[in-house]
Amino acid sequence: MNSIDKNFAANVRYIEQQQLIGYWAKRKGISLSTIEQHPHFGDIVLLLNFRDALWQDLNKSEQAIWGAYWGLCYNKGKKISKKNLGKLEQITITVIDRKNKLAQQQKSIKALRTQWNAKSGGYMMANAPDAAIAPISNR
Repeated sequence: MNSIDKNFAANVRYIEQQQLIGYWAKRKGISLSTIEQHPHFGDIVLLLNFRDALWQDLNKSEQAIWGAYWGLCYNKGKKISKKNLGKLEQITITVIDRKNKLAQQQKSIKALRTQWNAKSGGYMMANAPDAAIAPISNR
């Protein structure tokens, strides 16, 4: 490859990368130029990634904390402090612990159901599946 081909390939990769970043920003409802011109664009990207990764697992108070940090950083143009970053880290740890506890509970419940079904041969439902499907006259 000669140097023109290498430069062309590098330019194409750069343009594709910029387009992908632009599409990502647009999906968030923010233009790429707004993010690039923001004094603390790293904090903006951090908050957007935090929201993408954990939003569905946050409770309302944790969402409100994120919203406060977003307003502070995006609207007022202030940098996220180390204290606020520590709070986001603590929220992340709490969410991960909450998800692990829920998964463990679901695993325990599934094991108990399997054990109970194996022991009694029954179902842990108000009506066995056949009874639920059977016509009313046969009950």
